[in-house]
Amino acid sequence: MEATMNIDIRIGAQINRVQGSVTVKEGVIKRTVVVTLAREFDMPLAAALGKDAKKALDMLESGSLAEVTIPMSRIEATATFSANADQVKIIGLRGIACKAKAGDPDEDEPPTAKLTFEFDWEKAAWVFLGWNLSAMAEVEIASMQKELILGESVA
Repeated sequence: MEATMNIDIRIGAQINRVQGSVTVKEGVIKRTVVVTLAREFDMPLAAALGKDAKKALDMLESGSLAEVTIPMSRIEATATFSANADQVKIIGLRGIACKAKAGDPDEDEPPTAKLTFEFDWEKAAWVFLGWNLSAMAEVEIASMQKELILGESVA
């Protein structure tokens, strides 16, 4: 089993895409929401995503790489989205991927990133994200702490 990646970051990002999905498998209905956030790919974000992301950022900035996809499947977090005086907290946010592209050096544009996450459908989150689609939001992402509680050992 792959270890969960720790991530704790507060970023400003555009709510770029929101998509709902409903699947039925063996009579079990599963509703999920996929949300994509767009923003500049900078060092604080790269540092939060890990050393491979830092290397990718360096390569994007130097022009030796045009685009890259960084897996985020190890991220399980709680996120608080704030936009237009509204706020929603999403528990169980799961990372999918970060797609980063180099900026245009002629226009002095920095690299950009689209971060895609998934979570189980929740009415308040669906309404918030749909209402604020294309808006800039403050997003605070904090790893979900998982504890293994061990029983007392028997001597």
